[in-house]
Amino acid sequence: MVQSDRRRIWMVGCMLWACGAATAARSPAAAEPAAVVRLGAGSFRYGWSGTPDPLPLPRVRDGWRRPVPTNDWSSSLTWSRFSEAMYAHPWAVRFFDRGLALHVPAITAAAIGVFGNMPPAEACDLRITTTAPQPFADACLEAASDWFVTARQRAGSTRLSVSFGHGSPLVFVECTGAAVELAFGAVPVVWASGERFVAVEFAGRSYAIFWDRRTTRIERPGTARKVTWRFAPRDEADGPGTLSRTDRVGRERENGTERPDRPGGRRADAAMIRLTVAALPERSPLLLRHYRRAAMFRVADTRVDWAFDASSRKVTATYRWTLQRWLNASDEPSEPEKPADAHGEPPGGRSPGADAAAPKTILCLYPHQWRYLVAARGPVRAVEKPDARESPPKTHRPHAVPQPLHAVFHTVRGPMKLYLGSQFTTSVRLPPVLPVLPPLHRFADGPAAVPASELVHAAAQADTGIVSGVPPRRDTYWDGKWMAAVLEAAAALEGGGADRARTADGERAAKWRALVRLRLEDWFTADSETADDMHFVYHPRWGTAIGRPASYGSDRELNDHHFHYGYFIRCAAELARHDPSWAKRWGPFVQWLMRDIASPRRDDPEFPFLRCFDPYAGHSWASGHARFADGNNQESSSEAMNAWFGMFLWGQVTGDRTWRDLGAFLYATEATAVWEYWFDAFGGNLPDELACPSVAMVWGGKSTHETWFSAEPEMIHGINWLPLHAGSLYLAVPAGVADRQFRALVRDNGGTAWSGWADWITMYHALSDPDGARRSWKSLRGCVRPEAGNSRLHTEHWLAFFATVGRVDASVWGDAPLSAVFSDERQRTYCVFNPDRRRTLRARFSDGRVVEAAPGAWAVARKPLP
Repeated sequence: MVQSDRRRIWMVGCMLWACGAATAARSPAAAEPAAVVRLGAGSFRYGWSGTPDPLPLPRVRDGWRRPVPTNDWSSSLTWSRFSEAMYAHPWAVRFFDRGLALHVPAITAAAIGVFGNMPPAEACDLRITTTAPQPFADACLEAASDWFVTARQRAGSTRLSVSFGHGSPLVFVECTGAAVELAFGAVPVVWASGERFVAVEFAGRSYAIFWDRRTTRIERPGTARKVTWRFAPRDEADGPGTLSRTDRVGRERENGTERPDRPGGRRADAAMIRLTVAALPERSPLLLRHYRRAAMFRVADTRVDWAFDASSRKVTATYRWTLQRWLNASDEPSEPEKPADAHGEPPGGRSPGADAAAPKTILCLYPHQWRYLVAARGPVRAVEKPDARESPPKTHRPHAVPQPLHAVFHTVRGPMKLYLGSQFTTSVRLPPVLPVLPPLHRFADGPAAVPASELVHAAAQADTGIVSGVPPRRDTYWDGKWMAAVLEAAAALEGGGADRARTADGERAAKWRALVRLRLEDWFTADSETADDMHFVYHPRWGTAIGRPASYGSDRELNDHHFHYGYFIRCAAELARHDPSWAKRWGPFVQWLMRDIASPRRDDPEFPFLRCFDPYAGHSWASGHARFADGNNQESSSEAMNAWFGMFLWGQVTGDRTWRDLGAFLYATEATAVWEYWFDAFGGNLPDELACPSVAMVWGGKSTHETWFSAEPEMIHGINWLPLHAGSLYLAVPAGVADRQFRALVRDNGGTAWSGWADWITMYHALSDPDGARRSWKSLRGCVRPEAGNSRLHTEHWLAFFATVGRVDASVWGDAPLSAVFSDERQRTYCVFNPDRRRTLRARFSDGRVVEAAPGAWAVARKPLP
């Protein structure tokens, strides 16, 4: 972006913020022309124009200056007056007009899915309210880090602030201006208590509440079914109710003198109430002891850092909690301490033997985290700065290993294991990935090569419809699918010739790419004021890019941006692979679009950090607002993977390590989540009662085998397969998953008479049974109309390729990022693409095989199996 454009964005943004609520309240019908901002050869419009603004005011604290996070587990907080249920596993949290409800959902199962829903607020295990005379008007987002949020409610002089997040059984409550009341959903049984803490159990669930020396707990008069405790400043505790035993002893010690926890009689300190509310997976005194120490420290910040090591193909991610003193357990005045650093160390460094004394918290790890947990100490590569493409990698200090607590929360995502610490590290190998499938002429020695080539040419003659036809709908979703289908057809077309640079097929493929290039450039240029013109708009109030025409709520609800824009990004990466000069001209706009769905910078002035991707849950969320009783959701995990594949490919072919490494992190992490939570590849996460070995939709409070749009088995299964391309090989990992999923579809459908998506289904079948899939296609070829994002040509090429090389073999991996290995009963096939147009690539594979790829070219090698 040129300096003048940056200055223009800054000036317009300042004017919008200065206008504040008055600007937002102005009638959207009086839309003004939007400024055009240029990014390289592309451009977008700054501000909504032409039609009424579809977006409401975000519910954030006064003075909020960051882009508003959306598409997250907590997004209903910024879209709703209070919130819907927010599933910060193991907790479920909901705000209402008197405070908030907390609940650890019981897990139930049925044939359609697994459920861990939050009941209405009045039926929850815990309700936290205040004694303020008036109700709260709303709840808003006060602060957010990578997987923690702080929400605030205010009524008159009463202020209630609550911090909570993924993977923490601790909720931190602060109130000023009123006392806090805690109501239980049933009469609790106290199984442990002491100075300023009590642990209770009811309905088979255990909770603990911790408070500090400034606060007194009062047991309010209750009923046979309801018990309420009041937490009040010690000098305001007189009134109806009974002091707890420990608080009564504290009063007796004072004997009417000035209280030692309130030096100088500072009533401002005494008026603040702080609680830590904790959920325990079991009734355990030993576990409670760890909780008591952890409850003293609030989670002040959460952060994930990632790195990609191409030599080992490993993606490493470190998750850190910054802890800050919360409860005042001493006689000293309550002064906020400086937060520990990202490694849990106090300012000024660590003293010998300080590991044991460093603050720690309770960590709850999801299956996709504890399964890949790094157990040994060692150096971890640091993340390069965004502008450092060729800088040598740095290293962090040895990473810390959390202490297992041998306890488990049972959740809708499966068992969450408890650890004690302030950080942990995971490591997962990047699945095999290629830019497109290699040209078939590279396999001329294979028995299937000649018939495969004939089929590709025959398909090209009958496949002009997708190129010459008009996309079924001209919006960000369907147009993106159409462009991707044309580029896949082009790759398949030139892949069948003997010499792509000299054949008619190669020339036709180049024309098809040119068609997509013009279409993409049309989208990337804002040269018209009409809403029907294809262009992008930057919405400064929410900090998001909106493509117009939009679809499926991508404008008014900010839904599905990674689904829609993922196709654009993958198309841009494929064009860049063929034409580096195009990437230089249009790269600034492509990167701007990638920042909308997953900005790598927390200080990005235009977009939130990793908008669509939840770094702790390990997968993306589709809804921009999450205003559902079951929380946020994601249906098509495969379209999310399509976006991260496009990002990774863009970084790889342009030589940009920032986008390559971020794409690798998102792709590898979401792949593990797909294996765990959609396909249950290792078992143990989905219940036996489920009628199918997979689910189609993952929600915060449930996982179900259904879709938004169809009850047909082909689409319930297939929505997590399409679009199939060379970035979809993770679907064949671990071995056996694809076969199990295909057999489940055949069973659910009552056979192989497909009512739709027969092309995608047959392609997926080829991942586990290449020969069987090709035989099936012979009977379908003449009567199947490809899905809108596919072509017969791509289908033919895919089936011929897998019939030639066999199945994905993830037991062998290469140090070239764009590489994959396949095997059948006879031989192993190694495929490598070298995106570097200047240097030869020497790829080493884990079984010792070395394959050299010329600059900008493919290399294929084969080795007989014993």
